[in-house]
Amino acid sequence: MPTLYRKYRPQTFAEVAGQEPIKVTLGFEVTAERLAHAYLFCGPRAIGKTTMARLLAKSVNCLKRKKGSADPCNACATCKEITEGSSLDVIEIDAASHTGVDNVRETIIASARLAPSHSKYKVFIIDEAHMLSTAAFNALLKIMEEPPAHVIFILCTTEAHKLPATIVSRCQRFDFKKIPYAEIIKKLGRIAAEEDIKIEAPVIEAIARHSGGHMRDAESLLGQVIALGGTASSLKGKLITLAEAELIIPRSLITEAVELLEFLLSRDASNAIAYINRLADDGADLKTLASEVVDVMRSAMLTKINPALGSNTTLQFGEGIESRLVEMLPKLEANELSLMIERMLLVGREIKDAPLPQLPFELAIVDLCFGAVSSSESSSMPPISRPPQPMRSAPAQSAQNAPKSEQNSSEPALTSAALMDAWQELLVRIRPQNHSLAFVLKSGQPVGMEGSNIKLAFKYKIHHDRMNDPAIRGLVEAQLREICARPVGLITILDPELVLVDNTKPEPYDPETARIAGAATEAAGIDSTVIDNLLKTFGGKIVS
Repeated sequence: MPTLYRKYRPQTFAEVAGQEPIKVTLGFEVTAERLAHAYLFCGPRAIGKTTMARLLAKSVNCLKRKKGSADPCNACATCKEITEGSSLDVIEIDAASHTGVDNVRETIIASARLAPSHSKYKVFIIDEAHMLSTAAFNALLKIMEEPPAHVIFILCTTEAHKLPATIVSRCQRFDFKKIPYAEIIKKLGRIAAEEDIKIEAPVIEAIARHSGGHMRDAESLLGQVIALGGTASSLKGKLITLAEAELIIPRSLITEAVELLEFLLSRDASNAIAYINRLADDGADLKTLASEVVDVMRSAMLTKINPALGSNTTLQFGEGIESRLVEMLPKLEANELSLMIERMLLVGREIKDAPLPQLPFELAIVDLCFGAVSSSESSSMPPISRPPQPMRSAPAQSAQNAPKSEQNSSEPALTSAALMDAWQELLVRIRPQNHSLAFVLKSGQPVGMEGSNIKLAFKYKIHHDRMNDPAIRGLVEAQLREICARPVGLITILDPELVLVDNTKPEPYDPETARIAGAATEAAGIDSTVIDNLLKTFGGKIVS
């Protein structure tokens, strides 16, 4: 028995799931007989590129195609031969296993010069075209430049950027997209009906979601689920449930992700950590969980920003999850969700190297539930932020959005003098590590404290934006915490009216440097003040 994706391969343009613009364009070209001599079908795997290529080959060669229609009849001898893969005039080449120039010369170039055996066009379908060697592409280029009138080339690839520009420029390019979630559900439902098999709707939804927009993957997984139910006779009148299908379908943790999000919203760290450990004991893939949590949070964030954007993402979660997200939305703010997404992305990266897979989750939960409070007082949930951390600090905030200091901070605020001394020490430490960063920092200066946070003003936007880089911000905050011997963070503001004070700590006087500089400038006839200015600006000492 053929696999489902082969058995239900589309035989007309209407049966192809998604790809509407491509179907319409190719349909017009076929009906108007304005065909290109070469086509390039590119896009992700398992979305219908090769299927579309075969349909096009069948349509242009169909003997009984209706006038004004692009669909082949699928009944004439030519259509049947192409469907069965036995046509002498439709040649499919797997470039992954025929990469050499000799294959191109023997299979394509030599054959292309001969007229079709009994079809109107000789069609060459080159799958995984990017795998051809440079020499093979060069050989193919000549025949594509001056093709015989009876030849059509169709190149299919998942990596169009690997094709030479000379080849791409001679093709009519079509970019295929992943199949929409709703289209996959519709196709799977139609297959189940054709097979006379009853399947619960959540099963089809789970298969569609797991396929990730790849129709062939969805059909293969559906075939596995059907096979799990037994033989065709035993499936008669039997309903395949989600509980049964989950033995085959890779476990989805979307429900668990929503549960965890609800714990985070209520700041229930105890139950959240207990829940994570229970999932770990049950053998759940926590990296997958982190990914699912990010998907849910992203959907919620997009919905808060624009409901139309969110509807495209929440649809794939199913009605149950979608309704729970709708209930949560009033408790969420987009900026809070962005911080939570950033933190969960970090969890996904850290799980691999952690001594316990649940440890990054536990740290993130503590961080999100007990972190420093931000200024979003409008939110019904206490806003979520994080204490300053190297390499993963939150983006710089304007004065209006600056985080409020902790109410119960026991540390007294730094005096202006202590703050300036710390800043000068910072410049001295940063300069040997990163000269460009030292230059950026010299364009700003501390203007005060706000709780445990140092308020840093910049005169120019380019330097202010540079400071927003998480890596740069993390490095500076780490140095400041070490210099001040206390937990401090940064609040960056832009102040075009800022009057900069020279924060450079002068280099200690070095008699040897002075002697060498004087002798060198005297010998070269250079004004010694030039050297002095260079030393004051860039630091260092003269050694020879």
